[in-house]
Amino acid sequence: MEAASYFWLGFGSAVGTLIVHKLWCKVAFGTGTVRGQPFADAPGRMAKLSWGETHYVIHGAGGKMEFTPGRKLIVLVHGFAGSAAVWKTARYLEVLEAAGYDVLIYDNWGHGFTDGPDIGYSAELFAGQLAELLLHLDVRGEFDLLGFSMGGAIATVFTHRFGSRVGKLVLQAPSIARDNFFPARAGIRLLNCMPFLRELMALLIFPHFGEGANSNNSAVVRAAYRLTHTMMYGSWCVGPTHQEDMFKDIVASGKEIMFMWGNKDTAVSIVCAPRLLEIAGDVPFVEGQGADHMTFSELGTDLGAEVGGKFRRALVAFLEGREVEDRRGKGAVVLEEDVK
Repeated sequence: MEAASYFWLGFGSAVGTLIVHKLWCKVAFGTGTVRGQPFADAPGRMAKLSWGETHYVIHGAGGKMEFTPGRKLIVLVHGFAGSAAVWKTARYLEVLEAAGYDVLIYDNWGHGFTDGPDIGYSAELFAGQLAELLLHLDVRGEFDLLGFSMGGAIATVFTHRFGSRVGKLVLQAPSIARDNFFPARAGIRLLNCMPFLRELMALLIFPHFGEGANSNNSAVVRAAYRLTHTMMYGSWCVGPTHQEDMFKDIVASGKEIMFMWGNKDTAVSIVCAPRLLEIAGDVPFVEGQGADHMTFSELGTDLGAEVGGKFRRALVAFLEGREVEDRRGKGAVVLEEDVK
């Protein structure tokens, strides 16, 4: 066979494989907007935004689904393949409400009850979603912001863009460090080089991944699949600026910041903490002894109850301007006051 024939055979095979892979992806993850969990089961309300319906919950005074005039507001941002349900499970809502805060929680695009648009997913996209949701709800004043895991990157991007809107910034096991924020990144890169197999693995893994089973949510499977491509090189951002560099700018602006982290976290490793503390300087750092990524929400266990209580107490103390003892990862944080 002549060289030209080999060339055209190879070229045709490559094009054919590409076409088949594109069709396979459409079959595997669908096209257009994919619905999240059934709207009828949603505990909150839906906001019609640019890319579809966003599910949100306002937890006001007495648990009412409305903002309370004169009360401070805190917004909580969940993580990768999770949902806003984690904040209720971890009892953050009731503790913050008891401390005099209104709380806004919501599901990121493709997560929970929120629609999954057929677009690329990134921290920039989610930060824009939060900005649009706040505009929809006519929230115009300053508020405090907490980001967990990937939500830490979202909170960082939002604060970098809209620094004057954010009062205090709380980063819980935040995926913002340039190195090592995902220990399995090398394996993810390798899997990403294997078309067809990578989609199959996503279909098998992501329905049971994250802050709770996602078996009834095809939107989160597609969102998680695309987010994996976004973060495999160490960033949730697709723009020219890494979230760690945004964090440096936030620190330079003088923003009040606190970290909370489990010292056995295997999803967003605490080995990133020294790098971030070197940037942040003398800020409160609350360590959950023996805690993994989700331990703070596993309140049915002794360790979960202990770590969850510690995090909730530290959060309220920090927001109220009370001292949070800083051990810099050398031991458990002991607070002077307790919040039931």
